[in-house]
Amino acid sequence: MYLTGECIHLLLHKIFEYFESQIMGPRAKTTMRLMSKEMPSQSLVANHKASIFCAVCGDTALGKHYGVNACNGCKGFFRRSIWKNRTYACRYQGKCGVAKEQRNACRACRLTTCLRVGMNPRAVQGDTSDSASTSSSPNMVSYDSKIYTKEAECQTELSTISSHPTSPTNLPFASSASASASPCSSISTVHSHCVATTLPPNPSLPKYDHLLMTLTRIFERCDENSPEPQPNTYCFEYAFYNPHCICNRTKLTPTGQRVATLPEVLQDFRRIFVLFTDVLSILPEFSRLDASDRMVLAKSRFSFFYWWLTCCWTAKAGCPGVCYANGSYHPIDKQLQAFPDVKGVTELSVETVSKPLANIHITDAEILIGSVFAIFYEFPLPPRMSYASSHMLSEARDHYTQCMITVSPYAHSEVKSASRLAEISLIFSSITNLKYLTSDNIELSDVLHVMEVDQLFSDAFDVHRPID
Repeated sequence: MYLTGECIHLLLHKIFEYFESQIMGPRAKTTMRLMSKEMPSQSLVANHKASIFCAVCGDTALGKHYGVNACNGCKGFFRRSIWKNRTYACRYQGKCGVAKEQRNACRACRLTTCLRVGMNPRAVQGDTSDSASTSSSPNMVSYDSKIYTKEAECQTELSTISSHPTSPTNLPFASSASASASPCSSISTVHSHCVATTLPPNPSLPKYDHLLMTLTRIFERCDENSPEPQPNTYCFEYAFYNPHCICNRTKLTPTGQRVATLPEVLQDFRRIFVLFTDVLSILPEFSRLDASDRMVLAKSRFSFFYWWLTCCWTAKAGCPGVCYANGSYHPIDKQLQAFPDVKGVTELSVETVSKPLANIHITDAEILIGSVFAIFYEFPLPPRMSYASSHMLSEARDHYTQCMITVSPYAHSEVKSASRLAEISLIFSSITNLKYLTSDNIELSDVLHVMEVDQLFSDAFDVHRPID
């Protein structure tokens, strides 16, 4: 039996409608609606699915579940844990590794990892697959939920000890009753993960205040009285170590006052690329990587860095499109676009990233620290990264996670700052979609000769091709 193209399109449309009504939250509905306007080709989808991994255990992931790339095993584990309000205990102070081979060894650390990588407990509300076995669904929106109870599924043998001395007893979900009922050295719950699982920062990493001042100087840096470099084609590695050959460091003016021309679109890319090299150059963990791992990390993170900044600037400027660093913006209106956006990335970025950032009133400090956090946010790390580098970058990720909490406007409240970080992490997950669609736009523009795509431009945004 063969299906016509029209039947396939109708079937896909019905599937999108079902997921919108049954599973997805409001923001995910908007994402699915916008992305359904331009479906990627089957080959691109197949390549993408073959290259994504579970953010929790590293197994092959078939797609996003509850906000992050996850395998079916971790998706089901997270759903059951949230629906049944389970509390797990770790016998080793929450230090167990969570990998594909032993992901069932410690449920406490597995749930902690699910939450740390950005799985959203609220998204489980719309999942009705387990509703038949549960008489009433838990209220994951209010912090005034019932006290968590110890489940028989907990795999560790517990002995009665006093409550943990570092338990956040001032939080609504912690009380003397719950503490005594959970005699363990490390507790993994839905709301306490952000304050309970952050590893001690590496003493060689900069403190957040020093980092904030350094980033401020980098973002304000300008090259005065310097001749503009001549246009040329460079590979990614050469351009990265010789940013003066790409463009001058002009003043960043993300005001979004005029519609961008094609030269301004390209100039903005070059300016943010130079800014990207400047930011990475101050990070001690990046300098400690070997040369090959540096390029693997840089190539895989530029697109994320680019979209984080442009979406933050759009949220601040409020322009009807993607705000650039040179005072212009790329409009949503296709008739005004100098660079053809056949995949609808501009509208998608505004609806799923910029507007949510504007709604939470993202601060300047969070934008600066977030530019570094964006570099280390995605997990697992790219392939071909050495074990030593992976461990180092994992520690850096925890450190900059703590920096994001520290610069939060709600830093005085552990619950509010952790909740805000979870909100930002959920927004970050939307940027992943933009990366792949941006690559499609660039490839199509190159094929149609809309603009000349040089090697640097292609290397910086081409995420479909394996990283060299």
